[in-house]
Amino acid sequence: MLRLIIIAIALAFGAYRGMHPATKARTVTGANGQVTVQADGTDPRLKAAAQEAARRWPEFAAAFATRGPDDVFLVKHRFKAGRTGGEHMWLRVTSVTAATVAGELVDEPVNNIGLKMGDSATIPIAEVEDWGFKVGDGPAVGDFSGPVLDAMQKESK
Repeated sequence: MLRLIIIAIALAFGAYRGMHPATKARTVTGANGQVTVQADGTDPRLKAAAQEAARRWPEFAAAFATRGPDDVFLVKHRFKAGRTGGEHMWLRVTSVTAATVAGELVDEPVNNIGLKMGDSATIPIAEVEDWGFKVGDGPAVGDFSGPVLDAMQKESK
């Protein structure tokens, strides 16, 4: 049940991966029916969202340090796929150190990134593109790229 809740929260945060010519984005439906947005990472709105996530990282770290057993913490990271490609994936965070974040992939990659849903990964904090968390019945916090990707998806229609 907790796994289903985590996946639902990740989808609510916009478990998006990274092209309508005008917006450099396109909507793709995977084999499992999951709709994702493939977006050009050079979009200035996505860069601004990543900068905001980095600026507010201490807020995430502080909340994680006092988390409860049912609280959900996620980070987004670009995993390499092939020589030039990549896929932006959410990890459910299991630990945070001064330099790294560890967690489990919350959904199936579209591309071959060498991991599958549920696999563990550890990434440098400097490579966290976005983050989000939900504590108890409180509101979701973070997901700075979500509204940008939503806008890009609407622009591509």
